[in-house]
Amino acid sequence: LTTIKFASNEPIFFSPWIEKMIGYSNNPENYCCSKYSKFIQPFNEVQKITQELTNRYLSLADITLPQIIPKPKMPSKLKLVQGEFESDESFENRVLSEIKKRDETINKLQVDYRHSVEKRNKLLNDMKRIQPQRKKKMKEQKYLFLKDAVYCVMGGFKLLNPYFEKKTGLLYLDISAINSEYTERIAIKPSNPELTETLYKKLQKINLTVLFSLTNDSIILSKVELKFKINIFFAHVISEKKHTYTS
Repeated sequence: LTTIKFASNEPIFFSPWIEKMIGYSNNPENYCCSKYSKFIQPFNEVQKITQELTNRYLSLADITLPQIIPKPKMPSKLKLVQGEFESDESFENRVLSEIKKRDETINKLQVDYRHSVEKRNKLLNDMKRIQPQRKKKMKEQKYLFLKDAVYCVMGGFKLLNPYFEKKTGLLYLDISAINSEYTERIAIKPSNPELTETLYKKLQKINLTVLFSLTNDSIILSKVELKFKINIFFAHVISEKKHTYTS
């Protein structure tokens, strides 16, 4: 729960909770795309989305409140008329038969209504128990929501703006978030000019891994790894930034 990983060769895995909280069970990315076109202040938006998911979680927004059970509509009172050629005995038997049918219908309606009410009451009682249980798990759950929010806001990373500094032999690059205006400048030192040129010209071929660490109140870019064929580079982040959030 303390790290958030982005890898260019791996899909993003949202937690099941974001699916429940926002209703995009097939593709949570739709939530990010439909809510914003481009996150201008990414870590402010991380805070907003985390809080939104938290509020929905505590208010049981993912659980459908059972509808009030309407009382059953009882059958009309019997209005039987003896036929002109119907004997008294036959009419009496018919009346008794219809009364029995009506009583059976009423009994079934009452039983079904009682069962439905009991089922609804059980669901309501379950909901009353769920809320305090969720409050107890809130700290752990908020980390999950925070991870989902960062996945949503960042959306992944790409490499941009390569620059080679001849004096130091360092290759500078930007890691840039796909969904937001978040960039960090990094530097690596390839072992030879040929590799430097290849990396410079083939950024799209580099497998990029970006790792964020979560503390009690901050998100820190903790690791940037670049992999090209058999070459692995642990990049130096030029300006490490610490972004705070409300836990």
